[in-house]
Amino acid sequence: MLPLSCATPLQPVNGRFQLSQTNSIIFGEIECWKNNKLMLKPAQNYSDPSIVCHISRYISDASLNTNLWKPGDYFFKVPVFKNGSKDGCFSAVIPPGKYYFVEIDYLNFFEKPVIGMRTYTGKQPVLMTFDALPNQAVYIGMLRNRLNTLHDNLFYFEVAMQIDVTDEFEDATNWFLKSNQRFETNVVDGTAEMRPLSN
Repeated sequence: MLPLSCATPLQPVNGRFQLSQTNSIIFGEIECWKNNKLMLKPAQNYSDPSIVCHISRYISDASLNTNLWKPGDYFFKVPVFKNGSKDGCFSAVIPPGKYYFVEIDYLNFFEKPVIGMRTYTGKQPVLMTFDALPNQAVYIGMLRNRLNTLHDNLFYFEVAMQIDVTDEFEDATNWFLKSNQRFETNVVDGTAEMRPLSN
């Protein structure tokens, strides 16, 4: 799990924000599955289950952040549930550039787990990147975060973690434009790319 204080928060889109050559928008959706079931729970006020995504500018595979205690350059928070129903849609204002996902943290303080996951480390490393284009609202995909319990007792808890990215551009765009109709001509499909890395 990464500290947030060392990463710059990305703010969601609001009514005053304007696109330009020096800023852009990313939007998409995240689902969290546990033991092959989509997690549906009532909201828990200030401790709602959520996902925090850490991202950094991509330079090269050799420069990836391999320090497990070092956060990304930026982070944004994704509500998994809102008012007792599945949500998971997100939008964020971001400087243009190429980025990669450093870590995806699933947070739930009322029920295990509290987990951080990096897809580009481990036995089968996979890197997830996307481009934030200037003056554009870029759809970066539907991220399905799957957590499957391996061991769970009073002293030890472990899960297997997997993330998949799919393109559900039309549905996500309809959600985004409900509150941001003024960006209709700026929306582009830039679904995140996942590719294997050599060990």
